[in-house]
Amino acid sequence: MNLRVLFASLSILFSATTASQDWPAKPVRWVVPYPPGGGTDVIARIMQQHMSEGLGQAMVIENRGGAGGVVGTAEAAKSAPDGYTFLFTLSSHTINPLLYKPGYDVERDFAPVSLVVSVPQLIAANAAAQAQDGNRPRACPLQGRRPGGERHARRAGHYEVDSWYAMFAPAKTPAPIVARMQKEVARVVQLPDVRQKLLEQGGDPVGGPPEQLDRVVKSELKKWAAVIQAAKIKAE
Repeated sequence: MNLRVLFASLSILFSATTASQDWPAKPVRWVVPYPPGGGTDVIARIMQQHMSEGLGQAMVIENRGGAGGVVGTAEAAKSAPDGYTFLFTLSSHTINPLLYKPGYDVERDFAPVSLVVSVPQLIAANAAAQAQDGNRPRACPLQGRRPGGERHARRAGHYEVDSWYAMFAPAKTPAPIVARMQKEVARVVQLPDVRQKLLEQGGDPVGGPPEQLDRVVKSELKKWAAVIQAAKIKAE
């Protein structure tokens, strides 16, 4: 490596490190790819004020609804990876790319920040109903996350398919910024008033690390691809 390339590399590294240390120096945008009033928007707004207080800058929610979440997600994917744009979305994030051609790749174009909230899905039937299929247990990527006695541990049956809300950053967002945002998410979801409001929305606070969300994304992409193929599901 010649000296010019070395100095250029060191300059880029120094600039990124300095920017991370100074972050956030201005309001941070949360892109919510759904209209106001929906579940994703409600969860984001429950956290908004506490996140702003913890980071010392306003967290600005920008609703960019359209095409079932694709429009706002595509916008976030193209945003500068400078720590001032994050995507706050839900579990359709791993389903939409399997049904449409959204113009982004959920693994390539996003850095996982935190699995924020998990929302259990339940199926109820008349006690006299005779189940004809679906008696074999299957693993769920979110199983094992909660201790035995937690709020939703009483669910019965062989299946657990959770919806979830999560935060992502554009790919190549500096790791220290991602870590700082994740730490703040983990703190805020466990604040008593925030936790209570999330529970009232039917969600379990999580606030897990980026590695956990990355595992969920990979697992769910594989799982839903198999479901869509087996059921021959096509976008209308």
